[in-house]
Amino acid sequence: MTLVDELSLVALLAGLLTTVGLLPLLIRFAPHLRLMVHPNERSSHLRPTPTGGGVAIAVPVLVWCALAPTDSPGLQLAIAGGVLALTGFLDDIFDLPALLRFTIQIFCVAGFFHATGGASSLPVFVATVFAVLWFVNLFNFMDGIDGIAASQAAIYGVGVLLLSGATLNWHESLIWLMVASCSGFLLFNWRPAMVFMGDAGSLLLGLTIAVIALELDRSGEVPLVASLILLAVFVFDATYTLVVRLITGQRFTAAHRSHLYQRLALRYGHGQATIGFVLYSGLWLVPLAMCAAKEPSRGPWLCAFAVFPLLMLALRFRAGQLDAKEARQAVAELPSGTPPEGDTAGEAAGEAAGKAAGKPAGKVEGRTEGRTEKKG
Repeated sequence: MTLVDELSLVALLAGLLTTVGLLPLLIRFAPHLRLMVHPNERSSHLRPTPTGGGVAIAVPVLVWCALAPTDSPGLQLAIAGGVLALTGFLDDIFDLPALLRFTIQIFCVAGFFHATGGASSLPVFVATVFAVLWFVNLFNFMDGIDGIAASQAAIYGVGVLLLSGATLNWHESLIWLMVASCSGFLLFNWRPAMVFMGDAGSLLLGLTIAVIALELDRSGEVPLVASLILLAVFVFDATYTLVVRLITGQRFTAAHRSHLYQRLALRYGHGQATIGFVLYSGLWLVPLAMCAAKEPSRGPWLCAFAVFPLLMLALRFRAGQLDAKEARQAVAELPSGTPPEGDTAGEAAGEAAGKAAGKPAGKVEGRTEGRTEKKG
């Protein structure tokens, strides 16, 4: 099979033209739909910007899945992904409660794998559901600076096409469509972004990529370890940052900008950070994924090589830890009264503020609460 057959070419054009055609309409009507993100203390942008642009990715992906062959999980993915995308879109407008959002996500992911018979036993089913739930949410967490989510999704798609030789059955056309849609979205989302993706796009892309990775592993075309290596930027950053925040006693639901990609964007700029991750993925992760596809038994070592440079950067830029600005914001948001003795988040804030002021670390009676802002 050639790298791009007729059906894949149709998918590529459909994804690109649909996304590019819908985005100007979404940008125009975003203020009327309350789809505007305003900058705040934890923002990575400086002016009000339309969000919900991921709808322009969701529409072609969902329609293509719904039209997939009956022997593929396309229809089930269209239903589960459609509910997730709709939930994300409504959340962008109305700020839905976290418990409601997570409950819907559980039903969507569990319903998909139940309908497709994607697990051999109950423990495998539960583990698969929670792993995919984590990936769906981490993809949403990582959608925080201009261009990063769409570029990483496109790189993953191109990567698995290269690894498989583009012999992916129904997946091939879906991957081409996803790559084309994300590429079209980048025309409007590159720094400075004219529109942000929003939850509608990030949640759907997270589920779609997770399903593709599992299906390719099940069929033996691309081992799961190779997909994990291609996705190492997002998987490592989100997981490492969460672990650090939990260890240091911060509320994992608190709004923050301590991801590695956010620290790099603050230091070097959105465009430079995104380009850096693109080059890292293309020049480092893709070759490692190719090695893992040829010799899956070496997968754990190759995964370690994939994330080691990211670990060094995370340690260098203190990813997951409060910086001085976040510490001051924590103090500003503190309600009247003294927090309980031993409040670790307060200690972390004090340490950050102390380092910023050149003083010994001390305890600042403060903690931050709120949702992670929607960006990128």
